[in-house]
Amino acid sequence: MGWTLSATDVANGYSVVLHSTGVTPPALPALATACLTGIAAAWVSGRQASCTTGLQTQTIDEAGISRTTIVDGLGRTSSVTEDGISATTSYSYDALGSLAGVKQGGFFPCVLAGVSYSRAFSYDSLGRLNTACNPESGTTSYSY
Repeated sequence: MGWTLSATDVANGYSVVLHSTGVTPPALPALATACLTGIAAAWVSGRQASCTTGLQTQTIDEAGISRTTIVDGLGRTSSVTEDGISATTSYSYDALGSLAGVKQGGFFPCVLAGVSYSRAFSYDSLGRLNTACNPESGTTSYSY
């Protein structure tokens, strides 16, 4: 049981989605108000809400924890900020668009092209993974 409501306003540049396990959804104008006045206005206990404006999406889960995701002009995630744990994760990509590095918190044990990351990845000219550096397993090399 439950429902999902979504609304998109192309002219004003936003879309919003609400999910709930409840029986009765709110009226659609409440969705537009959520984006325009701040997503917190849409959150009520037991609901999940998300609002997208431009390259940024803000989500509030059922527990009221907020997460903001920013994408670059190619639609790739560039950062995620999680207010519930006060953490920001940043992502960088190589010239072919593959994930090259991840920065999480202040822990940067991996180095790629002189830049320190929490996790780092390199690829061959065909886009296949050459090396992966992860704090849990260290650096792993791959050959094809």
